[in-house]
Amino acid sequence: MSTDWQKTLLAAVFADHLLYDQLSPYYQNCFYAK
Repeated sequence: MSTDWQKTLLAAVFADHLLYDQLSPYYQNCFYAK
């Protein structure tokens, strides 16, 4: 039994992982540039 808040949480975590994968190289470049 899956409630709406569980679906929302799962979607948020999934989107967060996608964003992290896309932005991590950008953040690494910023950190290494300093």
